[in-house]
Amino acid sequence: MNNITTLVAFSDRDKRVILILFLLIIVTIAFIAVLGAIITRVMQWQGKKMDELTHDVVITGVIENRKQFIRYARIKNWRLFFLQVWIPLLIIFVGVMTLIIRNAVTNDWGYNIYDYKDTGFNTLFFVWDFSDPNIYHRFFGITMICDWPPIINYPHFSINAWASYIFFLGTTVGGTWYFIRLQCLISRTIKMYKLSYTIYKKSLEDFNKYDGLKESINPNQNSSGQTTTIDNSNNVIDNNDKRF
Repeated sequence: MNNITTLVAFSDRDKRVILILFLLIIVTIAFIAVLGAIITRVMQWQGKKMDELTHDVVITGVIENRKQFIRYARIKNWRLFFLQVWIPLLIIFVGVMTLIIRNAVTNDWGYNIYDYKDTGFNTLFFVWDFSDPNIYHRFFGITMICDWPPIINYPHFSINAWASYIFFLGTTVGGTWYFIRLQCLISRTIKMYKLSYTIYKKSLEDFNKYDGLKESINPNQNSSGQTTTIDNSNNVIDNNDKRF
């Protein structure tokens, strides 16, 4: 009863803080779940890629032990990684060099790429003023945000921010692409070590040295344990019935 009375006694700001905390927890859990599912799918997909890279040499017996397998798989893995990341690295390079060349030509090294008014890529996004003290409230001794901050910028295009746009696009697209390929590299590496243990593992768990002895004693015994007999009665020829 006291808890209910306390909750009712909360101010509107307190209730708003509780609601925001609840929403943040839900959004965080959902984000982690989605991200984990994506990472799992990528790891499974790239694990199959490692199977493709090493299948032929294992089946044909070219590689005979775990050490050779790891050496071969590592070379194939890194070679594939370098073939896949040169494009995102080139995109990042173009974005960075565009900004450097622009600053060198204009001799304007104070160019602010984060500006939201004229020269930065933030001109393309909504910008909120989180410095407004009216949006914060102390809740159980902790200062927390309890209201939407005021919007201080609406998305708009600025010709003076063209270099910032290219820089932001290049580093964002190229960087995301690069880290995806990096995750693929890690996933294939994990699968490589798993395969090295399962393919070349020496185990006596299902071995029984008396199995061969049993087969030598009962040569007419099949795999199901039943003894087979040969009926030659139909092959006997009664010479007395032959007519010449």
